[in-house]
Amino acid sequence: TGEPPAIEDLSNACYGGAKSRSKLGNHRGISAELASNNKEMFIKFILAASSSKDSPEYAELHYFLLECFVECDLDFDGLIREEDFDNLVERAASLPRKWGFAPTTLEMFKTPEQRTTFRQKTFKDINKSGSGAVHFDEWLQWSYSHIQEKAEKLSAQDAKSKMETS
Repeated sequence: TGEPPAIEDLSNACYGGAKSRSKLGNHRGISAELASNNKEMFIKFILAASSSKDSPEYAELHYFLLECFVECDLDFDGLIREEDFDNLVERAASLPRKWGFAPTTLEMFKTPEQRTTFRQKTFKDINKSGSGAVHFDEWLQWSYSHIQEKAEKLSAQDAKSKMETS
C-alpha cells in the first residue's frame, strides 16, 4: 500500500532479493531461528543454504549475515573496518559454535596475538578492493564460500556442543 505497517504487523514483511522475495508467513524451509534451537535442524539448514542460492534457507542465511553485519557496523556507514571485524566474525560464528561445528576463540588461538594476526590476514583476504573497509557484498561472498566449504565436512557425529559438555 505504500503506508508503513504498525510496529507489530509483519503480515506484509518480505526479505530476500526481488527474484526470491517471499512473505515471512508463507516461508517454506528451515528458518535460522529453528536452526538455532535444534542441532539436526541446523545441519539441514546449512546443507540446504549451501547447496542452492535459490533456496529459502539461503535467503534466511543471507538475512542472518546481513543482520550480523549491521549489528557490527557501529558507525552506520555500511562498512566494517578492521577494528570491528573481530566482532563481526564472533557474531556470525556464534550459531555454529553453539552446536560444536566451529571451535571457540579460546580453542582456536592460544594467545591474543595469534587471534589478532589471523583476523588481520582474514580481513585482508576478504577486502578484495583493498579499501581498508569490508562492504557487505565482500563479507557475503567470503562467508558463503566459507560456509559451503564447512558444509561439505559437516557431520553430526563429530559435533559436540559446548552447551552439552559444559
